[in-house]
Amino acid sequence: MKWLVEMLESSPGLANNLIMEFDEIDLSHCQTAREASFRIANMGVQIAIDHFGRGSSSLARFSDMKVHWLKLDSRYINHEDSSANKDYLSMICDLVDKLGVNAVIPNIETHTQLDLAKEVGAYGVQGFLIAKPLSIYEQI
Repeated sequence: MKWLVEMLESSPGLANNLIMEFDEIDLSHCQTAREASFRIANMGVQIAIDHFGRGSSSLARFSDMKVHWLKLDSRYINHEDSSANKDYLSMICDLVDKLGVNAVIPNIETHTQLDLAKEVGAYGVQGFLIAKPLSIYEQI
């Protein structure tokens, strides 16, 4: 953590271009992870919670955190034919939007899943249908 703070302090503007992703379970069970996310968020880094809905935590647990992005657990998009999953996705997307948090649905691999993500109001999507993962070296 020390190296990250030093880098952010020595590079003005860098923090505003970063999104750091923390796993929901790590944030809900590890005080150090929560403290780290709070510290770097105060420096301007955007915070994302990944795999939301996989663990047993609730949005209330994250109410005292600076969260900008909420990536839902992929199991809810993998069963796109389930009305219960659609209702859950709609509810979460609507709620986090009202809290000023952007909901992202990962693992979009079919047009049906993409249509569902649009229908439930997801702010963004990730997945093979959108783009395959690239090596950082392919980007340089």
